[in-house]
Amino acid sequence: MNWIQKNITLFLDLLKQGLTPTQLALCVAWGVLLGIMPMLGVATVLCVVIAYFFGLNQVAIQLANYLAYPLQITGFYVFNLLGAQIIFTNNHLTLELLYRLLESNFYFLIEQFGVFILQAFIGWIISAPFVFLIIYLFFLWLFSRLIVRKPHPDTLQKAD
Repeated sequence: MNWIQKNITLFLDLLKQGLTPTQLALCVAWGVLLGIMPMLGVATVLCVVIAYFFGLNQVAIQLANYLAYPLQITGFYVFNLLGAQIIFTNNHLTLELLYRLLESNFYFLIEQFGVFILQAFIGWIISAPFVFLIIYLFFLWLFSRLIVRKPHPDTLQKAD
């Protein structure tokens, strides 16, 4: 076995260590949900806290969190639009508005970006339970079919 295969096997063993399909689905759901949160720099710490309180696998939740980061950019726009509709404002982030603010007044852009983040966070909070439930149910279904539990060797009875 070469070095890469050995490390991949070690990582997969660490990932599945003591996890039921339910726990693994919870890790993925929390990791993805926090990974798409529109506030930068807080997801990793929140994943550590969530994993500690719920007794989840740190490796699995952080892996899901990091893999979800590319969705954060798309999610920011969607959550910003949803948040703007919830608080009844037309002031949502568009590429045209971003370009115009970058050209004209950078300090106003920084000020407005705080409003955009707040709107996106409101949209994320409102949609978070639904997103979590969909991700959790999908991965619970997937992992319950993929992960076949092997009985512990101590529990096996010897056939005579």
